[in-house]
Amino acid sequence: MTKRFLPGTLNPLYEGESPYDVDIEELNNPYYARELEKKILEKELEQDLFVGLTSPKAVILGPAKFSFQNPGTDYAVPVNGTTANKMYTWYYFRIPEIHSHLQDPCNPRLLANKSDVYKAMNDHPIAPFIPPDANVTIPQIAPGTVVEISYDRGPDVGMALFPKIVKVISPAHGLLNIDASCQSMLDAFSQAQGVNTVGGTSGPSGPFSSYSYPAVASCSPKDASSTTLEGYFGAAGLEKVMDGIAGKESGGKLAPNTLGVKPPYKDPDTGADTIWKGYPPSKINGVNYAGYTGKYQVSVSILKNAGYLKSKVAGCSRQGPTCQARIMAHLADDSNWTGKDGINSIEKFLKSQPAQLSAMAKNSDDNFQELKTANNLDLNSPQDVAGMLAAAHLKGPRGAMEMRTGSDNADANKQYASNYYKKIGGKCPTA
Repeated sequence: MTKRFLPGTLNPLYEGESPYDVDIEELNNPYYARELEKKILEKELEQDLFVGLTSPKAVILGPAKFSFQNPGTDYAVPVNGTTANKMYTWYYFRIPEIHSHLQDPCNPRLLANKSDVYKAMNDHPIAPFIPPDANVTIPQIAPGTVVEISYDRGPDVGMALFPKIVKVISPAHGLLNIDASCQSMLDAFSQAQGVNTVGGTSGPSGPFSSYSYPAVASCSPKDASSTTLEGYFGAAGLEKVMDGIAGKESGGKLAPNTLGVKPPYKDPDTGADTIWKGYPPSKINGVNYAGYTGKYQVSVSILKNAGYLKSKVAGCSRQGPTCQARIMAHLADDSNWTGKDGINSIEKFLKSQPAQLSAMAKNSDDNFQELKTANNLDLNSPQDVAGMLAAAHLKGPRGAMEMRTGSDNADANKQYASNYYKKIGGKCPTA
């Protein structure tokens, strides 16, 4: 058991005194023993460990997938009662003092098996975050965060008490910190949850329309009016952005280990067969099963537009399952490469940092121009620009713009544009 989840850690247990002094030695006296037994049976010695505990503190385990059909009888309601893509996000929570009978997800005995951890999390109750001020921006609550719980009756007077999160006490990684192995498991659980906002289509962080990196004085662009990313960020800043995206895509490796890696067979959320069922694994190390290549996992279209491939693959407007074999064959055929920068094969491209960066930079510049033309960038915020470029790399400029309006959908690997935005935009690239 980790320190964070020990009963008595978040919420002090009542240690009141009995009105009767108990002397163990006097239990040998039959009269004293009978009287004491009578008092116990009459509950005169009973104590309430939770006396005065009206708003207990809890630890957030992760977001919960939850949807409602009838807002008139369901506790889940839209934020401010307005748009459908602004919904309260529900979370699994643990009150150590109340839920000590449930398996602690951070119990070291469970951490070796992801399914055991996830089951332990799913056994816990869920609650929406409903701040007292209806106009407040609804933030993402990260796993491990300490919150305050209140219990209210649902909209129907006949309903039982429902828990709700009313206050964020301290962020994750604060006091009473959980160990890194558990934190990483909680974070993985959050990502695996997919759509978790009530009735919405947003990603694992909740409605993206409430999230952004606004301009701050400590993070300014080198040249906000520049038409190129290098001019906007500066060379060092652009390198930070590119490295951040590479970290998400390949761990920063020119030729990530993809040989034999199979496409997703089952949807991790629903367990249903995916569209990739039955398709073979990657046969080229450094190229994934869908034909995305190298350090930045670039598409055939990006390689063609950057001048490294002579053409796209006929009849394949997107790199889906039905195009898998043709894309692999296209990349493996040396005659399809232009020879630009001395690159005349997939093997040479995967070994060349300058070529891979050149292809990525060309695509990012194109995305930058499209997003800027559509007024979907805060040019005073390098963090916002970096985040949007990362989202556009995953889902294209249109996907990044849809994310901004609250429609955040995952790719085949359950990666969300909003996760890319927050990961890459989390650090100022020009500071």
